[in-house]
Amino acid sequence: YLYTNLEKLLQVYFASGGDSGTLSNFDFSMMGDPVFHAHQPETYVLWINSKYYGYKGWYRSKAEQIDPDRRVDLSVNNTSSIGSYCFGANNSLRTVVLGNKVKYIGRSAFKGCTGITEASISDNITGIGDEAFKGCTGITKVTMPVDYKYPQRYESDAPFNGCTGITEIHYTAGSTGIMPDASENSTTGNHSLVRLEYSARESLEKVSFDEGVKKIGNNAFSDYFNNNSCTKLTTVLLPESLEEIGARAFYACSSLANIQIPQNVNKIGSSAFYKCKSIEKTFSELGMPASLTDIPQLCFYGCTGLMGELRIPDNITGIGDEAFKGCTGI
Repeated sequence: YLYTNLEKLLQVYFASGGDSGTLSNFDFSMMGDPVFHAHQPETYVLWINSKYYGYKGWYRSKAEQIDPDRRVDLSVNNTSSIGSYCFGANNSLRTVVLGNKVKYIGRSAFKGCTGITEASISDNITGIGDEAFKGCTGITKVTMPVDYKYPQRYESDAPFNGCTGITEIHYTAGSTGIMPDASENSTTGNHSLVRLEYSARESLEKVSFDEGVKKIGNNAFSDYFNNNSCTKLTTVLLPESLEEIGARAFYACSSLANIQIPQNVNKIGSSAFYKCKSIEKTFSELGMPASLTDIPQLCFYGCTGLMGELRIPDNITGIGDEAFKGCTGI
């Protein structure tokens, strides 16, 4: 009953070193799950074990009240969770350093923080709440683990919905190096519509991947089901560790010009480069990996910029229907 009937719990400090065990006379089991309870609207917790920013902690505050430089560094105290609405509507905030300890970012945690220019999500992330960065129009670059799995939501609840300024995404390898497919449809929400790539589809220009990334998922940079693609995407930097490019991964990315397929790629999905008409390269420049055995249907359909001689390697055992249809430059 430690916090019973408190209307607004402003601050709690337990063991400045972050080790609750140093308070031998305090029974922490009586608290239940502090992170869970701190997410509840009744609780306004700012710190628990120096690792938690809680519900509405700095909601609608002026950034100068947090830091004179309008900068928040959550890595200093090894913060592991950021509560719902914690920094929401703080449009004078300029810089947020999340650090590599943050595992959960609550609902609307940074919603409307239009002054933030970059969001770097660590490989340790396990959950990003609805509308976490919604309307952060100043963000131009996002760093994200490639294997982060987005739950099914409505498009309006997407973590990066309304982030209209994102021009670059950099992917770290995460724990698996495998990007989930964006192809699950549901009556209660569409998995493909809430992903970062979809939210940034109208502004995204550059994508890069760390070494260790093994797969780019189906429909990664296209919403095939709703005929929406990243039409401004011009540059994709792929790692040598890449082994698979999913079906429709770059479907109708009509501005894509700078890309080279690494030699370790052994599988390319159907329609992977469908109507990528700005790839103005010979096939030797684009890359035809020796480990590739199949060129699936519609793979390079309508790639009018591909040019020169097409030399099919001996390792290719199958070519799908219309794989090169409309490649008038060959």
